[in-house]
Amino acid sequence: MEAVHTATDNDESIKVPKIWLDADPSGFVWTGLDCDDDLAILTALSLEAQGMIDVEGISVCGGNAPLRHTWKDTQVLLQHAGSSLVPHKGYGWKSMQVSRRWLKWLNRIQPDIDDSNDAVDAIIKASHDVENLIIVTLGPPANFAKALEQDPTLADRIGHVYLMGGELTQQRLCLNFASDRAAARTIVDANVPTTMIPIQLCAQVVMDQLFVDQFAAEYCHNNNNNQRPAAAACGILPKMHQQVAAMPKLVNKAVAKRFPSDGRWSPSVNLDKGFIPWDIVAILAISHPDIFDEWEYHTVQFPTCGPEGREPCDNTMTVGAPPPATPFQHQSGIVRIPHLVRNETQVLGLMKDFLGHTPAQGTTPNMMLGFMGPVFGGIVAGAALALWKIKLFF
Repeated sequence: MEAVHTATDNDESIKVPKIWLDADPSGFVWTGLDCDDDLAILTALSLEAQGMIDVEGISVCGGNAPLRHTWKDTQVLLQHAGSSLVPHKGYGWKSMQVSRRWLKWLNRIQPDIDDSNDAVDAIIKASHDVENLIIVTLGPPANFAKALEQDPTLADRIGHVYLMGGELTQQRLCLNFASDRAAARTIVDANVPTTMIPIQLCAQVVMDQLFVDQFAAEYCHNNNNNQRPAAAACGILPKMHQQVAAMPKLVNKAVAKRFPSDGRWSPSVNLDKGFIPWDIVAILAISHPDIFDEWEYHTVQFPTCGPEGREPCDNTMTVGAPPPATPFQHQSGIVRIPHLVRNETQVLGLMKDFLGHTPAQGTTPNMMLGFMGPVFGGIVAGAALALWKIKLFF
């Protein structure tokens, strides 16, 4: 199996990559599962300001939270970062397989808003306007999969697609792919150059309390020496603190089981002390491919569920070696995967630096309640009904 160490096989390591972000941010939503999408978007804006990438557009999907929350979060985030990007609404929980029971329960209390095809239309249009456009899916890949289905010629115009997701030991899929496994299959089976950023790579990097504290001290107060404004990422500090406290138990215990003792990967030594910056890893795989190692091609399949099965059926994907004759040629069912982080400390340093150099505009946005509002309202209504019944009884 041959390793590859360039950004892509289309000479994108020389040209400035032109990327389209597709994300499910929830960093300003208390009940959102993650804040890494927000941090990744801010990282991309910082990279663009430094001439390392061009962000051509952004679309929004459901995933970490329903579309009703991720859509609002995106608008708040872009405004807070002073970005002129206009987000495009896409597909949400109404057309996905919500992968956690408690999320399904919350979705019944407050159903998601309707899907929109605006994201699909915008991606297709951008593929005509921008040569070798790179699609980066940071959430469930529904929007790009729908675009491929609606425009059969789209794959011919896309330079590359980066999928944040994947599980290399045939255990339960990541949230992104479990939420829309069929969409992941559509993209992998399309004849478009594809790179996958899997669980086993991302979990080699962890943001712990020390990282958050150092970032806050360095970037979240006006610097008296150069009057540098606070970074936009400082607005997400409440969620970052929440993630540091919650993720070691809620997510990382399960992640640790994806690292076989005799395997090629080793998780971060701080896996039990913080949260995994999944989506920032995906962004840096484009802008800084040399900080990762053992780039290899693999065959990837998402077996169909059978005539009576429903997605995500067994919630797995299979990974194998590619045909030996195609080490540098992307084909349907073949993806590129970086396996190792060269130096976690270096990667965290880059992340902190890029996050610190997207300045905040205006006042810090308030955190949004998300599902806490309807849940609290339901509790109050239930208590009121119980009191009314007691009053009738007595």
